[in-house]
Amino acid sequence: LIINYGTNDFAGESPLLDANNNYNTATFAGAIRTMIEMIVTAYPHLHIVFNTPFWRCWPNTAEYVDDAFTHQNVYNLTLVDYIEKINEIANGEYGLPVINNLFEIGWNKFNRYDYFDDNDGTHFNILGAKEVARKTFEFLNRQGYALGTIADE
Repeated sequence: LIINYGTNDFAGESPLLDANNNYNTATFAGAIRTMIEMIVTAYPHLHIVFNTPFWRCWPNTAEYVDDAFTHQNVYNLTLVDYIEKINEIANGEYGLPVINNLFEIGWNKFNRYDYFDDNDGTHFNILGAKEVARKTFEFLNRQGYALGTIADE
């Protein structure tokens, strides 16, 4: 099971955590913990992999404005803060593998037009979607899932 988590929580301005309740599902961290425990309780032999959000930007027309490292939500947090929380919980607390797309895929303000629509800093174009599939496939193979090879086009 591959779980994509974080982009909408950050953009929708979900609180990151509740210092008094680690399982508060109204928070990003509490929802992750609750979801993981519900899944592994119901399906204890299921392999779970977390897929972090990708680099993204908030363009103003065609200009670069803000990205995952600089854009802040109402809690003065960046997307990086949410990604770090995914790693901390999924990998650090539950030992689940995490594909850290922000740091591993290599997208940034200089190459964003290669992978995103000209007017959208969140959703991939065809090349971006293929790169995501390739990186995910490679990660799963490194984890020992023996998926085989992927054909280049």
